[in-house]
Formats: sequence, C-alpha cells, structure tokens
Amino acid sequence: MNDNFEQLLQNEAEDYRAYPSDKVWENIRVEMHGKPKWPALLITFTTIVLALTVATVINYPPHHLLVKENTSIFSNKTFARVSATTAKEVHTVSFVQNKLQVAAPAMIGFIKQNGVIGFDESLAGNDEEAVSETIKQKDLTGTGAISFKNKLNVKEEIDNENDEQIASTETHQNTLSSLKNQSKNQLKKSDDVNKYLNNIKDNKADKKKNQSQWMVQYYAAVSNSYRTLNDDKSRLPFVNGAERQALQSSNVNDVVRQKPAVGGEFGVSFLRKVSKHFFLKAGVQFNIRKYGIDAFNSNGNATFSYVDNNHLNTISIQSAYSTKSGTSNATLQNQLTQISVPIGFQWDIVDGKRWGFSAAATIQPTLTLNKNVYVVSTDYQYYADGTSFFRRLNVNTSTEFFLTLKSKDIKWFFGPQIRYQQMPTFNDIYPIKEHRIDYGIKFGFVKSL
Repeated sequence: MNDNFEQLLQNEAEDYRAYPSDKVWENIRVEMHGKPKWPALLITFTTIVLALTVATVINYPPHHLLVKENTSIFSNKTFARVSATTAKEVHTVSFVQNKLQVAAPAMIGFIKQNGVIGFDESLAGNDEEAVSETIKQKDLTGTGAISFKNKLNVKEEIDNENDEQIASTETHQNTLSSLKNQSKNQLKKSDDVNKYLNNIKDNKADKKKNQSQWMVQYYAAVSNSYRTLNDDKSRLPFVNGAERQALQSSNVNDVVRQKPAVGGEFGVSFLRKVSKHFFLKAGVQFNIRKYGIDAFNSNGNATFSYVDNNHLNTISIQSAYSTKSGTSNATLQNQLTQISVPIGFQWDIVDGKRWGFSAAATIQPTLTLNKNVYVVSTDYQYYADGTSFFRRLNVNTSTEFFLTLKSKDIKWFFGPQIRYQQMPTFNDIYPIKEHRIDYGIKFGFVKSL
C-alpha cells in the first residue's frame, strides 16, 4: 500500500519537476572560473615593457654596451614589483610565454657594476647556469642585481599555478559532465514517466468514452388513473325494444361515475447513446393503476349481451351493486398491478452546462399480475366482477417531457408524463371498450455506466 502511495506521489510530482535555467548555468560558470576582471595591471605591465623595449632599441648601439653613470632603465624595486605582479595576474602558460618572449631583451641579464646598471645582451638566450656563472665571474653581488634564476622561479610558480587551474578546470568540467549526464537521465526518466501518465490518461479517456455510451436511469412517478368507455352498440339490432331504447338514449360515460385514484410507477432503464443528444432506451417497469366507481348497494342480475356469428348471446352474473339506486352508497375499487418492458427513445432538446429540457416516448408491452375489476352490464343497470372478461396482456404507450439538472456525474430530471393503454382492458366479447389513461409526474436521475 505504501509503495503504491509513494509511486502515486512520485508520478504526480514529475509534472512539477524544475529544471536549471540559464541563470543557474551562468552562476555555475562564475563559480568555476570567477568573474572576469579588468586587466589593469596587465595593461600597465605591457605598456612598461613596450616602453623599455623601445627605449633600449633607440639608446642601445649594436656593437658596444652603453653604460651611463647614475642612470638606470628602472630600479630593482620596480622590476621586482612588476615580476611579482606578473606572477599573480598571468593565468595561462601560453600567455606568459608570449609576454616573456616580448620582454626578453629587457628582462634578462641586468647587472650592477660600479653603481651603474646596464644591460648585457650577450646573456640573452643562455640557460640559467651560464647566466649565473657569468654573473659570478663579474662579481655582481650588489642588491640591485636581478637574477635570471629568480625569473625562472617566477615562471615555475606561474606554471604550477596554471597546472592547478587546469586541474581545477578539468574537475569542474567533470562535474559539469556529471551534471549533464544526470540531467539527461532525469529527462529520460521524466519522459518515461510522462509517457506512462499519458498512457494512463489515454486509457482513462478511452474507458470513459466507452462507458459514456451507456447510461442507467432510475425513476418513479405518481399518477392519477382515469378511464374512457366506448360502447360499439353492435347488439342494438338483436335486443328487445325497451333495452334498445335505453341504449339509444343513454351514454355509458354518463351512467358510470368514475373517481380517479392515486397510483404509482417505478422502474429502471438503460440508455444507449446514438448521437450527442439522442438515446435509445429499454428497461423494466412496475405500475399500480387505481380508480373508483360510485355505486349503490342493491342486489340483482347483471346482464351481458354480445353478438357472435350474427347471434345474440347473453350471460347473467349475480350483482350486489346498482348504477341508479339502492339501500346505500358504495365505492367500487378497481386496481391493477402490472409489469412492463418500456422500449423507446429520449431526445435532449436543450442540453446546457447545468439545465436542460428533454422529451421521451416508449411503447410498453404489459403483463397484469393481479386484478380487481368491476364492469357495468350491457344494459347499464348493474356492476359485476369483470374477471372473466379481463385481458392479461396489453400494450401501453408513454410520452414524457421533463427538465434536467446536472450535478457532477448525475443528471436529475422532473416532469409530466402521460401513459395510455392502447388495447381495451377487457376482451372482444365484452362490447363496452375501456381504455385507461394515467396523468402523472415522473422524476429520477441518470448516471453513466
């Protein structure tokens, strides 16, 4: 578990890794090599050397040594200071060698003789031992003598310092190389991690894309059930005169006094996206449909007449309820419990960021599980149990309009619904056709799978 958590943190942190900027690299270079200084001393030294060289060329005859009493090109102190300055400021071997070659005629072979400082060109180009031997022979041991050995010592010190600087430079270069290699490795790891994260995101996106094609819808509805009655009166030519006159002068919807009752619906549907705003849907649904009939307590025979092969058939059922009068009032409860399979479509007419408006329609093959029904006799006089005429399989249709509200991954909906029974409640033998209709409010939510 800890390994997974640490791996998750590491994967998420890779996107926020900081890499050295150009300013950081510039600071590293300054740390290694230091800030460049204005070479004031070097320019001064070069100027002095050039001035001495020019003066020497002008004042020095080619065939004899020019000796001038109480006159010197420059003092031992000045030369020593220049030498020391040279040893401190020169940083590369090639640069020092070039300067020594330029200054050689003026720097090598100075001697002090009888308080007079001169320049012996014959010493130039000789090695250290030859110059030292010549100086000894001339017994030049005064404080003003400048030893060629000292010059070589200065050069050796400069060489050592340059060697140290070269070694330091190589160390820094190795460090830089190591840092570059580490940076490359980190970049490679970062690329690998980014590829891994991108693969995860792509997989999630593909998965989400695939899942978003299917949605599940949970819903419920509260409704009032009504019914319409239609008597085809195909039996009129076959009934007696009194019944015929009653049927012709009466409307069955005026005789039967219905009272709507509250019913309910709940179910689940699965939606398949066809386009951005259009879905096909199918599911399972349960309905309870109720209504009441106002009647009177009165015993009698309910007569049911129907025509079969141009012949009038009559069925009589004992009844305890009358349509017109009786000893007391009574209310007959008609209730159906049904299961259906709604199949249809849904269209998101308006699909905003939060609010929307949708319409849906379904056709619903329906099976009635249990029944409690009463039917009116064909002469409109009594009510009787209608189980023997009942149709268990039926077809309903539904039309819905509702507002939608998006909340995170869930879409809520709420709106009116009309459910209509397409086939008569009772079979073809019973001539009075009943069609039920429910007016309700449907609500629920939709969620992607």
